[in-house]
Amino acid sequence: MRAIVREDLTRVDVHSMNEDEFQHYLSRSVDLLDADQVVAALKDSLTFAVARTVVVHTKYWSLAYGDDAPRYREALQGGIDLASTLYCCGDGFTLADYERVCALTPHAGGRDFSQLLEARLGDAVCCVPAHALDVANPTTIGLGDTFVGGFVAALSRTMRQPVTLSDRDMPID
Repeated sequence: MRAIVREDLTRVDVHSMNEDEFQHYLSRSVDLLDADQVVAALKDSLTFAVARTVVVHTKYWSLAYGDDAPRYREALQGGIDLASTLYCCGDGFTLADYERVCALTPHAGGRDFSQLLEARLGDAVCCVPAHALDVANPTTIGLGDTFVGGFVAALSRTMRQPVTLSDRDMPID
């Protein structure tokens, strides 16, 4: 499938995957809180990625690596927030549930890792810590799709340009 996408599509901006898919493509395990291992894995991801920016979402953090990585910060947070809400509350979550989950503290290991990775790779990466989640009966089905939905929704909000009308653009009565 990757060969078809690489050959036939002229515009793919982001290749997104979860931690299991990431490690599957790499054909090896990666300690997701070890900066050296993740940096090596990100560099290796360029051999299989179908886009110039790779997004990886994990239980500790989510990141964008590649072209214009910092522009995806809000989109990564949107993916984390929506997927975390599904994980904690299930399919029937409410706006109040979403707002409560968004206010949770970041995962400590994910926070420290994110800061370290951004310091090491600069603008080549944007890494956002996941929320610290402790749930007795989490919902795991659909997390990847939900992450992508939150990512795309947040990205569309950041891409909107404010519209201003000058006096000459106003319709004449």
